[in-house]
Amino acid sequence: VQMNASAVMQNSIVWGNRIANSVNPKLEELNASSDYFLSCHDNCLPRDFGQNALVADPGFVDAANGDYRLLPGSPCAELGYGCYPFDFDALQVGLDDVNDKTLLAGELTFAAHASGGRGAKTFSWKLDDLVAGTEGTWTAGTAAFTQTFAAGHYRLSVKVEDEVTSVSFAREFYVGVTDTVYVVPAGTAGNVPTVPYASEATAANDVNEAIRYCAEGGEMVVADGFYGVTREFCIPRGVTVRSVNGPEKTWIYRDGPYKSGASFRVAHVADADATFAGFCVSNGYWSTTEQRMGTGILNEGGTVSNCWVVKCWAQVGQYSSPMIANMNGLVADCKVFDCYGCGAYGGGAYQLGADAVMRDTEIWGMTAPNGYSYGSGMGMALHGGLGERLYIHDNYNAYGFGGGGGAGLKMQDAELRNSLIVRNQAGGNGGGGVNANNNSVIVNCTIADNDSGQNSSTGLGGGLLIGNGSKVTVVNTVFSGNTVMNISPAATDPDWYSLNAANATFVNCVFSHEGAKTGEGAVVTDNPRFVDAANGDYTLGIGSTLVDAGAPWDWTEDDVDFGGDKRVQGPAVDV
Repeated sequence: VQMNASAVMQNSIVWGNRIANSVNPKLEELNASSDYFLSCHDNCLPRDFGQNALVADPGFVDAANGDYRLLPGSPCAELGYGCYPFDFDALQVGLDDVNDKTLLAGELTFAAHASGGRGAKTFSWKLDDLVAGTEGTWTAGTAAFTQTFAAGHYRLSVKVEDEVTSVSFAREFYVGVTDTVYVVPAGTAGNVPTVPYASEATAANDVNEAIRYCAEGGEMVVADGFYGVTREFCIPRGVTVRSVNGPEKTWIYRDGPYKSGASFRVAHVADADATFAGFCVSNGYWSTTEQRMGTGILNEGGTVSNCWVVKCWAQVGQYSSPMIANMNGLVADCKVFDCYGCGAYGGGAYQLGADAVMRDTEIWGMTAPNGYSYGSGMGMALHGGLGERLYIHDNYNAYGFGGGGGAGLKMQDAELRNSLIVRNQAGGNGGGGVNANNNSVIVNCTIADNDSGQNSSTGLGGGLLIGNGSKVTVVNTVFSGNTVMNISPAATDPDWYSLNAANATFVNCVFSHEGAKTGEGAVVTDNPRFVDAANGDYTLGIGSTLVDAGAPWDWTEDDVDFGGDKRVQGPAVDV
């Protein structure tokens, strides 16, 4: 809940809410002028707020399955502030087991519940077919309604009558299939869209329409083409949505002008068993700096693979949205490029959660404006989990330090493996390549040709900036060609700089000069012998002394490199 100074909350329950994209949910305060706050709430709210406030579990019937009615004996029962009259004897009618989810075709049973009223109650039912446009007739029945349903869009109504009154209640719902649902562009020759869109000839032309008929475990296949959406495309169930020929030929985009018009993300993977694969996502747009995750794609525990996010735009601010947000899910084989916007949660990508993984992903071309002080991780903010085989390059944050730095990557409580962080630029004074914080680990990476301080002349950590109070471990990593603009550069710069050097551990790392050299197995060289760094090939060339010179790590033996080859080819892993 967010309230302004004139807002009033009465007779309300605020319970179990969390800030999903924050590691430590912050205290959300209601304004002190709010009146008659009578509520059950948890510790995310002040315990002594408002008049007659109650702190206790409200006792919902089954919140996990969507039933938020109060159990008998709930501490909230009959405690409401009497500003609106309520007749507990009035006839109340509801319908269980029908919500906005897609049900599976076959025999389905729905149950009605009725409370209050006077005397005996009778039940009647009416079913409307909204696809066919036909309205049913009222039929007498019991408190349960059973029928065999084909795929379709329906409205089910129940009417309950007692001795003095009649009350009805209706819900719309979709019935889908686990078979494949098809989508083709509008105007495709021979295509006549027909529910449940079971072939290309009868395919849907709208991805938001098609997903309604995909039941749990189903699949949606999208043909080559451009698909505009006027609202977020959401996969709310365990459904696989895939293109036929990949992101080069299949686009889902916000239908509207670039960086103006309706404000919403393009795609949302909202189920841990959902998969979104093979799309180019573009023109996502957030017009405000509110805390919203994912301008192009939000992945909440599912799988996103072989997707591009391009030409998305988020208003720059403290909580500006990243282009792709991965919340305890898997993002693999993706590209994020030519987008705009950066806040405390990264520019190109944001990852949160110990089980989150982003791998084999390239992020470049992210920009944020001069004078902006909240940019953290212009390319990516890796706040937990694993980043593996990431190629983060040519991102630019004109300011770069106020929110944590890291023009290429900001990381905290995370591990970065086998990644290439190159040619990123922090215009301000912190972390041209990487800004590492808390308990972070960097293994088998190349951090090269990054720059810090071009707009401030106070650059720190051209390659790597280690945050104050952090405990960071760096293993088998090459620092080369990084630069800083600073009238009094630190001895370890431009390779790295730590705000608390005692907590920085380096093992078998390669530095560009003696002042940066530190840790067991350290090597100094001004020429690691990259194959062709000027054209982006940072592979170690023939004759490089860094081949087979790395320290073993618990996973390197079975790991692969950017080219898909075994990471260990000789007696030891390369640096």
